[in-house]
Amino acid sequence: MRVPVFNQNVFENLRLYECRWTLAGKSGTARADVAPCSNGVLEIPAEAKPGDILELRFFDGERLVTSFRLPFQARAIEPWALGRPAGIAEEPRDRYLSGASVVFLRGERAELAFERVGGEMMWGLAGGNQVLLKGPRLHVLKSEAPTGVDPSGWRFTGETHGAGVIRWNGKFGDEWTGGYEIRLDNNGQAEFAYDFTYGGKDVWVRELGLQFDLPLAFQKLEWDRRADFTDYSNDHIGRPHGAAQAHPDAAQAVPPGARPFSLDDHPWGSNDFRSAKRNIYGAAQSGAWGTVKVVSDGTQTVRCALTPHEVTLKVLDFYGGSGGPQEWSVQGFHYGAGRLIKTGERVRGIVRLKLAGGT
Repeated sequence: MRVPVFNQNVFENLRLYECRWTLAGKSGTARADVAPCSNGVLEIPAEAKPGDILELRFFDGERLVTSFRLPFQARAIEPWALGRPAGIAEEPRDRYLSGASVVFLRGERAELAFERVGGEMMWGLAGGNQVLLKGPRLHVLKSEAPTGVDPSGWRFTGETHGAGVIRWNGKFGDEWTGGYEIRLDNNGQAEFAYDFTYGGKDVWVRELGLQFDLPLAFQKLEWDRRADFTDYSNDHIGRPHGAAQAHPDAAQAVPPGARPFSLDDHPWGSNDFRSAKRNIYGAAQSGAWGTVKVVSDGTQTVRCALTPHEVTLKVLDFYGGSGGPQEWSVQGFHYGAGRLIKTGERVRGIVRLKLAGGT
């Protein structure tokens, strides 16, 4: 087996490092003779079959320098296709004391209800349990105000609906005009598409996508993502697969001692729970009442947090985060400038959710 490698050392040959490898129950050592700042090949005396994982750990003496886990199988993306459309129902204003006029998407396993006075979700049900409190809501995190809530000043302007779909329109002040197209099938699969035009001054943003609010019971997050590297420790917040509790069962002593960084707790949730999970294929928030799963293609980011009354789920089509080649330097922003949205620009995206009730 020949593995392409690049020697990033400026002075040392790569043969300085002993590679300890494992594959399908076999193991051994190898060294690569590669000059500094050059490409070469690491030869492993073994054969792989589909589904195997080659583990490479490079040591300088007994000090681990770097490690890799190389799978011999392409990553399968979960297929997505809406089934038979959910039904449409309406209820008149005199049905509720508030005077609300409600339109429903009703499937066999899930239901979404929206009221046409304030233009908000009334509930999202799965298996008879409430799994969504609010949403969708356009989420824009401005680089200049990373703790702000934008946009604000929502005004509902009207809706249309058809077989399994509701088109919900409105404005956020004078800055954002557009709406959402919400689809639901009979099995609890939902699509939330957004389409807005920006009318304010040019603005740099760090996040752009949709926000949903879930009941406080949904305090477990599981994810599967396309990670930056191939090997992580089991408690690393950036690992490709994992599960995290909002408030882990770990002593919160100060200093932390042996407690990993991922289990540091916070009113918004532990580091593991509330950290951004980038490039997801799937991410699910669950509790006793059910599960809300995001289905994606490795391009979206999920970020969750606790508030006093709900758990927020943000599904982002743009995530600037903290990092990148421009960190600390551009436009005076500490975490990079992000993405520039210009006056008159149109932003669009789609979030796919699977709604399932609990037992």
